[in-house]
Amino acid sequence: MGIMHTTINHAYQFLKKKFYIFSQLLYDDRIRNQLIKDERYFHENAEKLEKMVSSWEYMNRFRFFISFLLSE
Repeated sequence: MGIMHTTINHAYQFLKKKFYIFSQLLYDDRIRNQLIKDERYFHENAEKLEKMVSSWEYMNRFRFFISFLLSE
């Protein structure tokens, strides 16, 4: 029972740290502006890029980011 609690606590602390780093990264004006610029370009050129614009796009980005964080 104690090992499970310790494992969950370590996983929680790890994710808490990674999400804090991610949130600070999003507050950086240069990064936020580039993300906005990229999103605008994608939406304006969606047909040309033959990509689907949908709400799932954000979920896929989030999944990619989480997998990137966990791989470090």
